[in-house]
Amino acid sequence: MAKTQKNGISKKDIIKNVLDRYPEKAQKLAQTMMDAGLNCVGCHASTSESLEEGMLSHGMTPKAIDSLVKEMNKTVGEKVKVKAVAVSEEAAKKIKGLLTDEKKSGWGLKIDVRSGGCGGYQYELSFQKESLDGEIFTESRGIKIFYGMDDAELLSGSEVEYADGPHGEGFRISNPNVKSGCECGH
Repeated sequence: MAKTQKNGISKKDIIKNVLDRYPEKAQKLAQTMMDAGLNCVGCHASTSESLEEGMLSHGMTPKAIDSLVKEMNKTVGEKVKVKAVAVSEEAAKKIKGLLTDEKKSGWGLKIDVRSGGCGGYQYELSFQKESLDGEIFTESRGIKIFYGMDDAELLSGSEVEYADGPHGEGFRISNPNVKSGCECGH
């Protein structure tokens, strides 16, 4: 098992461990790795490969590895102003209707961020009565919104939207922090 640094990231760190150690920065770190060509962020290799092993297996140079580690440590050290999650007008109407239909007056929308696929994260939406310990509570267009403190930076500036079109209907999270997605089907 590769050792990890307590303060910062080293090229010997296991990819998954880096993301687990910095959950509030995980999405940005995953994006930085994918931008560098390390696309195994969410695949099975991320639980066993170090950053160095992953990059070497992708044909990258030691100089590129050092550059990536430096960029990731810069990301870890950044202080970021977190913006609240918002709800679009159409999504607010739909949420209010669903809460009424389910007889959950006064409840709000719970957003869970889960790791999954090589794109890094998936969102789970559910209804929740009140804020739990370790959660942020905000409100947008009369809708209460709850999410974990660890997810605040990941969701910063995001908007819950609702679409009803030729490809189906449903909610989606428009997240300005996501620069690209994966195509693995997860």
